[in-house]
Amino acid sequence: MLVLNAAKTVELVVDFRKRPPPLNPIFIAGTEVTRVSSVRFLGTTITNDLRWRENATKCQKKAQQRLFFLRQLRKFGMPQELMSSFYTATIESILCSSIIVWYSGATTSDKYRLHRVIKAAERIIVLPVQVQNRLTDASEAFLMGRIADELSRPEEWQGISGVWKKPQVVELVSSAIGDLVQGIYYENTYLQEKTSFTDDHGIDNWMEHIFLSHGALLAKSCQAAMELARHDAEIQSMAFQYGKHMSLSYKLNSDLQPFINGKHPGGSLSLNSAPVVLHQESIGRDAWMEQIKVAQPKGNMIDLAKLQEAIKAGKGVTSAIDLCRYHGNKALETLHCFPPSKARSALENIVYAVTRFS
Repeated sequence: MLVLNAAKTVELVVDFRKRPPPLNPIFIAGTEVTRVSSVRFLGTTITNDLRWRENATKCQKKAQQRLFFLRQLRKFGMPQELMSSFYTATIESILCSSIIVWYSGATTSDKYRLHRVIKAAERIIVLPVQVQNRLTDASEAFLMGRIADELSRPEEWQGISGVWKKPQVVELVSSAIGDLVQGIYYENTYLQEKTSFTDDHGIDNWMEHIFLSHGALLAKSCQAAMELARHDAEIQSMAFQYGKHMSLSYKLNSDLQPFINGKHPGGSLSLNSAPVVLHQESIGRDAWMEQIKVAQPKGNMIDLAKLQEAIKAGKGVTSAIDLCRYHGNKALETLHCFPPSKARSALENIVYAVTRFS
């Protein structure tokens, strides 16, 4: 049985009438419940006017306090990777707390104040451009807040017989965002450094995580587009499959570039890329670890250029090319349900561009 504690309970009244009538107090076990103008719930400040200035102010102040420790880390000569991790754990986590709930209702001024904290952190860490892109993941979270804002607007998106289609689209985009966050969390947690390598999970596990971080958003967006265009479930499924296979093919193509262009041997090689995973799968875990030892003499840094040559001599690169073309062909097959048109030709040309290797 649930028992309410009056000492830990408050009343928040939300009433937008010009002359709200007086309300009788609430009593729990003879104790009057305190009426407040704002309450902090799960780290988010909610006010009785449903504005988010107070919440944004508290987030800004708390994040700015943590900037002091970030400056101290720089003063003591801490490496950029450590400062970036500190930023993610102690500052970005504050700015992104419940952001989907409040960001769409925040004012431009409030958003600007929070973005200033992000920019200040970038200046303190003094990161190169490619790392700054990772650092501003909070800005990407703000973008998710904007997506929620757009989906909550009262435009009438209606389908056949006046049935509302918007809830289905919201559900698709929401689940895609959930998949994306899960995939990015996995990458940041387990694949944070390109020179680190994971356990022998195989290509199936690799594709599962890549779909979450790279494919879910495209696949479900394609499906949502067909939903808004009032196509049936079969067409929506085909659109989903196109987005899924197209994104996997594109990611495989991207992972293959260090082995194909040969401009900077080892410079952009990731030990968690598809050719490396397929190479490890083909030669076995023991042989793979032996190649790692050969490329890492006397405990020094791994010679990525030397390791890259060993991978190119195996079957990993050709297997990745075959897998890229396989998913490209699967994407092309899904387009057969659509009549010939310029739009279909454009989608086909995208696949051809991704699966063409010179």
